[in-house]
Amino acid sequence: MEWFEPAKTWLTDNAIVLGALVAVLALVEYFLKPYRSFFKRTNGIRDNAFVEKVYDDLREARAQRDDHATAAQYLQSELHSVQDENKGLKKAIADLVAKESPQADDAIEHLRRGDTDQAKRLYRQIGEAKENQGIASNKEAAKAYVNLGAIASLNNTDEALAAYTKATELDNSNVRAWNELGGVQLSKNILDAAKDSYTRVQSLSKNKLWAATALCNLGLIAIKEGDQTTAEDLLNLSLNLHEQMGDKEGKATVLGNLGVIHSDRGNYTAAKDLFDSSLSLNEELGNKRGTAANLLNLGILILGTGDLDAAEKFFERAFDLSQRLGFKFYMADSLSNIGHIAKKRGEVENARKKLTQARSFYLEAGMSQEVERTQSQIDELDDKQPH
Repeated sequence: MEWFEPAKTWLTDNAIVLGALVAVLALVEYFLKPYRSFFKRTNGIRDNAFVEKVYDDLREARAQRDDHATAAQYLQSELHSVQDENKGLKKAIADLVAKESPQADDAIEHLRRGDTDQAKRLYRQIGEAKENQGIASNKEAAKAYVNLGAIASLNNTDEALAAYTKATELDNSNVRAWNELGGVQLSKNILDAAKDSYTRVQSLSKNKLWAATALCNLGLIAIKEGDQTTAEDLLNLSLNLHEQMGDKEGKATVLGNLGVIHSDRGNYTAAKDLFDSSLSLNEELGNKRGTAANLLNLGILILGTGDLDAAEKFFERAFDLSQRLGFKFYMADSLSNIGHIAKKRGEVENARKKLTQARSFYLEAGMSQEVERTQSQIDELDDKQPH
């Protein structure tokens, strides 16, 4: 490999153009495979770039694998939790990269093709092995199960729920495990359990970020429980902490959730201002998930005014963005609302098509309550059809 040392020197001297070489490196992977760890280890910037690349490849591959159209939630404002499953997924990928073992490399290559099974199997094996070593290794076992949950959350919330629960049982001081567990419980409407998980995050938090996260997510639960006064108080406390830290991402999330409260109260102008502010911040930060959530919220808000065409455009934008990134739940939300618009227009067949797609997607994602709700809507359409 006489060419390797000069190439290594060139890459070091020209790090600014390293990103442009990713496509080229993919073409010669066979030759560079023995040296792959060089690109992962050289410095933190390249480590992070590699993690982001794997994450993007995984999202793109999973979006392409979803060959049936998606489904969505019927007129429910998107409660975008600060816990953000994508951060957890990136942490899991970063942990795989740091392991630098043949098994980890194999799992990474499968992830880049959209296949999560290898990574989940590896983390399950690590968790079980550490667990079998006894109590002294429980913290390491818990970390493995948290990473398993992060990857499982892509396509199976039941599997993610089991993994996060196992992590908290092994290490009840793991704040990340409690936070992610609360996120899955909240998404599945297991509200009492979610409240317990986020209360645990609040008690374990040793910095403003975790405290702000817990307050925001407890506020989300209060919204779902219909206690808007408590929700607004909790969200404003969270907003204050995020502003103190200069945390734009957290601020964007809380603004969006405050918009949900004002939308529920019928305060159209205040809600739209909050959603617009949240959308602008998310677009500035490149936060695709937050962008999709606010597009959905704006669509729901405008739908309430009766402007079906304008609302549909927001839902279509949300769907297109979510489909590119493989965000199944947001794809579901978008199409469900488009189906609701079709129903309002009297387009029964189109409405049934969207809802049927919705049911299929919720079933695949392990969202049993949404499967039942969507099936009820399909049945209602069928009952109204002339026989």
